[in-house]
Amino acid sequence: MQNDISKEFSLGGLLRFTFPTIIMMMFVATYIIADGIFVSRFVGTAALSAINIVYPLINVMLGVGIMLGTGGSAIIGRELGAGKEDLARRPLYSSSPFPFFWGLTKPCCPTASTTAES
Repeated sequence: MQNDISKEFSLGGLLRFTFPTIIMMMFVATYIIADGIFVSRFVGTAALSAINIVYPLINVMLGVGIMLGTGGSAIIGRELGAGKEDLARRPLYSSSPFPFFWGLTKPCCPTASTTAES
């Protein structure tokens, strides 16, 4: 399999590889905007405030998950491509328990509750 971006670097080649990510980010942003409109109209401003307060935490958790998944798969792929199957298993075994322990921390974190004022 040939990777065209490694041979010749140009703006067009870069955009071709980044275009799917840009489109995905646009869909996520559209979803967030639509979600905010529906929550503010049908649930209320307190719920919209709660969503806006929690959303950065969700982004951090999502970023950590993507970072570990992408980095782990790159390391495993590199080792498998080099024919070192025993070295490829090590990052898999060390990164697999992390999501489990990350999920265990959720009940330990205090949750904020809001009451809507009429």
